[in-house]
Amino acid sequence: MKGKVKYILVLILFIGILVAVQVFTPKPLDWTKTYSNDDKIPYGTYLTYDILKQQNSDVKTIKKPLLEYVKNNVIDTNKNYNFLFIENDINLDTFEISFLMKMAHKGSTVLIANNSLNSIFADTFHIEYNWSNSNFETGDTNIRTQFISDKNDSSKFYNFEIDRYYHTIKSYRDSNVLAISRQVIDNRPEMVKVNFGKGQFIFNSLPDAFSNYEVVRNNNYEYVAKTFSYLPNYPILWDEYYKVNRYNDSGNSMKLLLENPPLQWAYYILIYGILLFFIFNAKRRQRAIPVVVPLENSSIEYSKTIGTLYFQKGSNKEIAMKKIQYFYMYLRQKYQIHYTAEDDRILPVLKSRTGFNESDMKYIVFMLKKIPTKTNVSNYDLEELYKAIEKFKNNYK
Repeated sequence: MKGKVKYILVLILFIGILVAVQVFTPKPLDWTKTYSNDDKIPYGTYLTYDILKQQNSDVKTIKKPLLEYVKNNVIDTNKNYNFLFIENDINLDTFEISFLMKMAHKGSTVLIANNSLNSIFADTFHIEYNWSNSNFETGDTNIRTQFISDKNDSSKFYNFEIDRYYHTIKSYRDSNVLAISRQVIDNRPEMVKVNFGKGQFIFNSLPDAFSNYEVVRNNNYEYVAKTFSYLPNYPILWDEYYKVNRYNDSGNSMKLLLENPPLQWAYYILIYGILLFFIFNAKRRQRAIPVVVPLENSSIEYSKTIGTLYFQKGSNKEIAMKKIQYFYMYLRQKYQIHYTAEDDRILPVLKSRTGFNESDMKYIVFMLKKIPTKTNVSNYDLEELYKAIEKFKNNYK
């Protein structure tokens, strides 16, 4: 237990340092253009969504595909709605665009504020977006926007901070201009309305105007409120699903984990804790493994005992015959040769497989034939037989 205390203290110290870094490190400002109604970052739309709820109490957020809401009877196709899409780029497929057109034809309003217009909308309503150049070289980073319709005060201008290039509406046949940009020479429109059946489409080329950053500047919240004043008194469906990499990316659990600071730090602490555990516990801890003494090969002792009995008995003939039998067995197992001293025909095969020389072959064959014919085998003959067989085994493998 004492050995583990230092590791626990190191882990606690490490976690404490991580927490301190998280608490005291200033968080960088996120300038990502999410246009999301739950983001309070500069280019979120939290304040715009709040203004919208003040003007209309019946506001719902779209977090799933439109047609799924229709299927689940959340959207009643027999009623009229205001559909709001505020984003950098709108990801609608052909069926969803067709659905919006059918709803607008029955009386609904579709407001789309984005930087690029879908080709189906552009071809259907003869509207074309175009890049416009600001007076960036002169240090003027603001665009002046002015309403020109009778419904709103056309004498007031709204200034929005922009990049060097921004979008305006180049062509707008069969459209009613609601607001124009005074930044460019020809005062191009930046918001137009297209009547469609009993309803209407409103296209706005300046989604940044609805961001938190712009709403709090000067009196730009009035621009947002005046834009929403073109919406009839119908329930409002605010899009969050079709924003790029928003809810349609929610299946990515790792991205969700790393975008949430508390979960992110919990994940880092877990990873570092596991690494520390492996580092400090890399040395294996277990009881000593007992040494197992291998069993002795008793067959060797048995052979020595039998040999001693034969030798003490003086049975040289029996010992020599056993030696010859074992030699024949050796030839069968080693070279697959079934040889006996009486069969001289097998000698060429034996010579080719073993490679032993002529003189050695003649001598060992002589001993193999001589021993069985003798009644008594002398110690000398037994020793010569032993040497001949051992020489063959050692030299011809």
